[in-house]
Amino acid sequence: MQLREVALGASKNIAPVMNLLVQEALSFASYFTSKSAGREIVKALHNKGWAPKRIMWNMFGCGVGAVATQGQALAQVVDFYLRPENDEHLKDLKNLATVNTSEADDLILGYILEAGRVDTWVAGVLRQKTSVPNEHDKSVALSEGDIVFLNLARAMQDPQVFPNPEEVNPRRPKTDYIVFGNGFHESIGEQIDRIALPTMFKEILKLRNLRRAPGSQGQLKKLKKDKMDDDTIYVSQHAKLWPFPSSMLVFYD
Repeated sequence: MQLREVALGASKNIAPVMNLLVQEALSFASYFTSKSAGREIVKALHNKGWAPKRIMWNMFGCGVGAVATQGQALAQVVDFYLRPENDEHLKDLKNLATVNTSEADDLILGYILEAGRVDTWVAGVLRQKTSVPNEHDKSVALSEGDIVFLNLARAMQDPQVFPNPEEVNPRRPKTDYIVFGNGFHESIGEQIDRIALPTMFKEILKLRNLRRAPGSQGQLKKLKKDKMDDDTIYVSQHAKLWPFPSSMLVFYD
């Protein structure tokens, strides 16, 4: 309850600022300023008939969710490429971070998506069977109303979609990935994440002599949940189960 009260107080301070940003994006003057992804999103939603207040609160919600999900994804990406077996990929990433071209940024995004595919961020989604099987749906016996767990982690290891799935290949087609979920449960901020994650990762890659802290402090501690063995829960620095990464320390010079 205390955390909720603090969050509510913070939202009351941030909401007026968000409202001003939305109003600025919709103003006549914005057409003479440089384009940005944020302004274009606001204008597109407004063109669909959304009121400024509705736009503001929806973007506010996306921003709140992004803090947690982007932080979780980025921590796992850093952990993945700091592993000894990925040293060559880390060298390539550090070089790409200094290039500042769209081609280099696209490869960095490819590396991020590969980390999410191999060391998945999302185990899967739940679905309820709402109709009887059709003639092409005979591999699994399902009844109407059954709950099904769709294992996205295993799907991203399908060699028919990802040849040599155990290998990291940043040049795979971007449309093949489902690391942001799929269907109804697909992340509403996926297009934002595809820009934000490479931007943040580049700044980390530029840190000189980036490395793990010695011993267990430099390890990202996590466990596999029961039953859904591809789902992950993290262990905090205080040895408590926690939904987000909080245990890995890194050093740089």
